[in-house]
Amino acid sequence: MPYVPLNVVLDRMLPVNGTVNLPYPNGRNEGYFFSGFNHTMSIDGAFFRCPRDFIISTQPDRIVMTWRGEFAIPSGAILNIQLEAPGGDFHFDQRTGVTVQCMVSAPLFLVNLSAPLAMQEEFFVTKVASPATKAFRINQNNSDCPRNILVHSDQDNEHCTFTIEGEDLYGRGMLERVSGPSEGNPSVGNKAFHKIHRITPSHPCNGNIWIGTGDKLGLPTFLPSPGYLIREIINGLAVTGGMIVSGETRPPSATTGDCRGTYTPPEDIILNGKHSVHLLLSLPNPGNIGFPDYTG
Repeated sequence: MPYVPLNVVLDRMLPVNGTVNLPYPNGRNEGYFFSGFNHTMSIDGAFFRCPRDFIISTQPDRIVMTWRGEFAIPSGAILNIQLEAPGGDFHFDQRTGVTVQCMVSAPLFLVNLSAPLAMQEEFFVTKVASPATKAFRINQNNSDCPRNILVHSDQDNEHCTFTIEGEDLYGRGMLERVSGPSEGNPSVGNKAFHKIHRITPSHPCNGNIWIGTGDKLGLPTFLPSPGYLIREIINGLAVTGGMIVSGETRPPSATTGDCRGTYTPPEDIILNGKHSVHLLLSLPNPGNIGFPDYTG
């Protein structure tokens, strides 16, 4: 894969979970590294890899690095970073013997999101009064596919925040905080949970609360941006009008989006277990399953 070196001397101590702004290598900008993820770094002979040990977030005018290691990096340390450009090696044409710069393979993949069941308002938590701040009793913790959650109420609970803890498709921990619903208007989560461990309100709630599944379907691979979606397919037919959200590139937190991205079918497609949902995606890095999510 194409890599570009970046050597930086820290001008201050970088604590665990701290961030630092880095310049782009000469002649490079955000577009050159957009959707790259397999970055590496060495510090005084020790080797580190993104996203396990650090996270690179590309911005229009700078690179933001979040350090996730087990120790603080001292001021004056030299960061020897290898920034990955997305995709594999630049294309080599065997007929002409030319390596075409700035062009990599981005093969098509058919992503199978199954035939998701209908949204169920009380799938995780049956309608219940919640006068305290203890965790709700979870009825079922495994949804039929990775999808978002909805928090319902028959009274206003916008003063509350609901903390959802669980796992993604790959068993990695997740945590999301969702603002409380108003009367008759559910709160809509953005992260696609495959398994729920615990849901806890921040304050005593008014009236009854019930919590169920939504229609934002989690993707199994990182989607760099909506433009990489080539076609939406429902029951074998091409459709339009669905909502595609790309994978999160900011350092994960309780309020950032899904680490790989989500897809919501068009409004006239009501999930009922009978609509097979497929997406045709062009992916320069199909093995990228996104940053590990925030876990608290």
